Amino acid sequence: MLGAQWLRLRFKGSADGATLRVAGATYGLSRRTAAYATVGQINNRSALPLSVSAGAGGSNPLAGSSQTGLATGFARRSEDLRAGGSAVDIAWF
Repeated sequence: MLGAQWLRLRFKGSADGATLRVAGATYGLSRRTAAYATVGQINNRSALPLSVSAGAGGSNPLAGSSQTGLATGFARRSEDLRAGGSAVDIAWF
């Protein structure tokens, strides 16, 4: 499965703003296990120091600068989705 998002944040009456672009893919390895990859880039304008990783400790860029992030891993589901099981991820590693 492939997906992409483009988000833009603007403040009325201010030069501050940010644009976030994200693309990702998930590939089923078995009935319960999938591999995933997501890449994102945020471009901050003016005094904004927003992070592509939602502000995890020590990850904020300098005000007005850009940041790129990558997440990869595996997801395992509690039941077989093809048999009507749960869609909730129980482990990320």
